[in-house]
Amino acid sequence: MQKKSTVIGGRQSHSLVAWNNKLILYGGLMNSFQSSNKLYSFELDKDNDWKEEICSGDKPPGLSSHKAVIYGDCMILISG
Repeated sequence: MQKKSTVIGGRQSHSLVAWNNKLILYGGLMNSFQSSNKLYSFELDKDNDWKEEICSGDKPPGLSSHKAVIYGDCMILISG
């Protein structure tokens, strides 16, 4: 059985950081010119597929043209 791929869609002005052998993507300007607030991860040594991450607590707003950094186990979003 083949796993269904997650299609994250075209975007620009998103953030992408590397952490624990994963790429973490947040937000960006979608093709509809709306800022996204979705969070995805891509495990570099696994099945070559994007996974949408579900966060607990308050969700950040949709952002584009922002910056992101990893500090400890936290991803910090700046500006946007």
